[in-house]
Amino acid sequence: KLTDNIGAKLLYGKAFRSPTASETNVNLAPIVVGNPDLKPETITTYDAQIFYKDTNLETALTFYHSKTNNIIGVASNPDPISLFSFQAGDGRLTYKGIEWEGKWKVNANLSVLGSISYDHGEDNITDSRDIGSSPHLLGKLGAAYSSPRGYSVGLFDQYYGDPIDSDVSVRRNPAAKNVHYITSNLSLNLNQALDLSDAYPDTTVNFYIDNLLDETIYANNAHVRGGRALYGKISIKF
Repeated sequence: KLTDNIGAKLLYGKAFRSPTASETNVNLAPIVVGNPDLKPETITTYDAQIFYKDTNLETALTFYHSKTNNIIGVASNPDPISLFSFQAGDGRLTYKGIEWEGKWKVNANLSVLGSISYDHGEDNITDSRDIGSSPHLLGKLGAAYSSPRGYSVGLFDQYYGDPIDSDVSVRRNPAAKNVHYITSNLSLNLNQALDLSDAYPDTTVNFYIDNLLDETIYANNAHVRGGRALYGKISIKF
């Protein structure tokens, strides 16, 4: 803790991922078989952060460095039982990045929060400095307003930069591009809004809008989002 409002952190962490049952026991011979001798993948991460905090403002700047070892993947199988098997070799993935985040309480009713991050990755096999399918640049910005009259409104924008182009021989969909994915939430307590007495059951109406701009989203991975959608909910407490 450097001052009453400013502090710094230096963190070290290490974790592992055990092989899944399919990676150790699958048997789809003669195509691919599992490997019961697989060792866990490990990841080591260093974080350095400086932060500021007072009554109405919190903000932090973080640098990180993560390295994954003993990466499990499918490789040619020397055993004639099948063509491929799950193996863990000397592959390493390294990611380095920086992230800024902040939260500002403008007044008793309004809060604003956001973050922006940039990272890049490399591996030791292909010497590639542009790996993975996630965008290098990610950003988030949101605002929430809560009224003493019984309603609250939230608006949140997630920005995904241009993703790393996947190496595919045949492309069925258009290439992925940067996108603003906006969601909104409205909650209204009818008892407070209409000044109803306690004799009435406590009733809240909620509306949630997903993909407000109806963005057409293509991704290089399996995480797919649909078009604009509206959800509604009524809660009655007796």
